[in-house]
Amino acid sequence: MTQADYAALAGRPNGVQAGTASSALANKTWRQGANMAAMLGKFISDHGYDALDNGDVPALEVNYELALSEFVDALITAGATPFATLAEVRAGTVTGKAVDPAKLATLMQGGDNTYIAGGGSANAITATLVPAPSAYKEGMEFRVKLSTTNTSTSVTLNLNSLGAKTIKRIDGTNPAIGYLASGQIHTFIYDGTNLVDTTPVFGSASLSGSGYYRFPDGLTMQWGTYSSTGGSGTVTFPIAFSGGPYSVLAIDGGASGWSTSNATFLGYASGNATTATFKYVNWNGSAFVTSNCFIQWFAIGPT
Repeated sequence: MTQADYAALAGRPNGVQAGTASSALANKTWRQGANMAAMLGKFISDHGYDALDNGDVPALEVNYELALSEFVDALITAGATPFATLAEVRAGTVTGKAVDPAKLATLMQGGDNTYIAGGGSANAITATLVPAPSAYKEGMEFRVKLSTTNTSTSVTLNLNSLGAKTIKRIDGTNPAIGYLASGQIHTFIYDGTNLVDTTPVFGSASLSGSGYYRFPDGLTMQWGTYSSTGGSGTVTFPIAFSGGPYSVLAIDGGASGWSTSNATFLGYASGNATTATFKYVNWNGSAFVTSNCFIQWFAIGPT
């Protein structure tokens, strides 16, 4: 049966019906299956593998896969585009290969091309992305896990040895000392001139009766209590300021016992980055004397 007659056969969509079989229709049907099987067998044989009709389907499948692999290799040799391996996708240096969506997703989710542990020094940070960018480009964004804490307000970052760029906060100011802290992950965007740090940074703290809070903009406040005798006392701050404190305040923590014959007067005498000295006198109703004093203090200074 010709293809035209077969296509025009009214009963074809319903399959072979009961009655006298048409040899032409049967032969046409058998030839369709035999034709496809012959094509697959020839494909396998043409690439040097057996395509025997011996009932061993698993072996036939293996030979087909081997033949198909050789066919693909031949296409690549002839100029077809091969797929890159995951390692090649991560390296980002191989050209002339296609990337399938699964490997691309792995690359993006892994953050290989946008995240890196930083190095260098406290105020001259370095970082190396993989693959390496060829140049700084306005709008490029990446994240760095810092290994040091800045000790200056003038800090640079050199990405893949492309040149050191000044780090600025999102408001255009320089980062305060301690703002770029070791162990923190910071996000940078290149604005065409500087690397802008867009990371929301929170302060560090030790919250207790004698503690501190360090704001990310470089200000630290500290507080505590101290018992003293003899008219003066020196406290050591929980952490050192980077310079002398801006302001130190103190009050008598025992004011609940004050009366006309018992009161304490105290003040801040001197201090530095690590200590503060207070002096005080007690009124006993007729004269000023030096006895015990329970001091509650508060200090603000540079981080």
